[in-house]
Amino acid sequence: KISMSITTTTESNLLSGQVIRVPELECPLGQRRDSLGNCRNRL
Repeated sequence: KISMSITTTTESNLLSGQVIRVPELECPLGQRRDSLGNCRNRL
């Protein structure tokens, strides 16, 4: 179980790292990027 926990954590960190390395992803349709770089629904 410990080995699986470590693997899961490592995979999560890798996924998070990929997201951080690609911050300029387009927002979902109907959303825009705000001043903080977060996707927000258009009001």
